[in-house]
Amino acid sequence: MMRKILGILLIVLFCYGCNLDDGDGNQFVFHVLPVESIELPQSFTLNETYEIPFTFYRPTNCHGYNGVISNPNDNERTIAVSAFSVEGDCVDFVAPDGLSEQSFNFVVNHNYTYIFKVWKGKDEQGNDMYETIEVPVTD
Repeated sequence: MMRKILGILLIVLFCYGCNLDDGDGNQFVFHVLPVESIELPQSFTLNETYEIPFTFYRPTNCHGYNGVISNPNDNERTIAVSAFSVEGDCVDFVAPDGLSEQSFNFVVNHNYTYIFKVWKGKDEQGNDMYETIEVPVTD
């Protein structure tokens, strides 16, 4: 449990702390964004690959999708969105503007129930919030 928490903390610190210059003076900053919704099947089949669609909100028009952060720990997978932003004249989005749809492939390598902890952001006290979804593997 402690290893998982440290792994997530390192990912968040790394992503929030990155500032990159593209050589033209544009600053890229990496962020971790919460998942708005995710579509997981009721069950998995061993050795199959599943395309998992999800949505998230881009805070501004200067934010772009950079991939999914999937932190595996035994049968648990913590899922969040990796994004970047570019300095510039950005426009803040107001929901439902900025809603983005993406997907990732998930390969079922083990014959146990997978537990997905989908990062939903932080609460008022700054604590991480998760939606937990269990998906069993059937024969």
